[in-house]
Amino acid sequence: MNISEIYPSSNKIYINCTLYPDVKVGMRQINIRNSSQRFLLYDTAGPYTDCDIKVNMTEGISSIRRDWIARRNDTYPICKAKTNSDTLGVKALSRDDRVILKGIAGGAPVTQLFYAKNGIITPEMEYVAVRENALLEQAEAIPGLLLPTKTRKITPEFVREEVACV
Repeated sequence: MNISEIYPSSNKIYINCTLYPDVKVGMRQINIRNSSQRFLLYDTAGPYTDCDIKVNMTEGISSIRRDWIARRNDTYPICKAKTNSDTLGVKALSRDDRVILKGIAGGAPVTQLFYAKNGIITPEMEYVAVRENALLEQAEAIPGLLLPTKTRKITPEFVREEVACV
């Protein structure tokens, strides 16, 4: 089935990040019928709702975070984890590679909490900030909508602080 049939009067758009320009946040732009107005929703479906991306069901979707993690240049593989299909004795569909877990020098696990507590803003943190701001800016533009008087722009640093529990 065609995506435009499932989601009529809408299209997938991407909002680019600033700190990490290759990181894009997928949103669904809804066109209101009989109006020139539009509004955004966060599109959680990933590449499945992007008409320009062909997903090979036997290969799966590409790992966009792999490049983000590699770019940090601070991780090394610590083991190959068995996939669920391994434990069931079923060979995975045409993929023989295993999930490679990563570690950071010194033995720390690769987590957003680790980076946040060390003052590092990751692409994932900027992704969250961009996603939340797109929706917040849209809400602020609605006439008569009552929002808290101190609506704060969500920055990547704010997300980092929240993850670090500072």
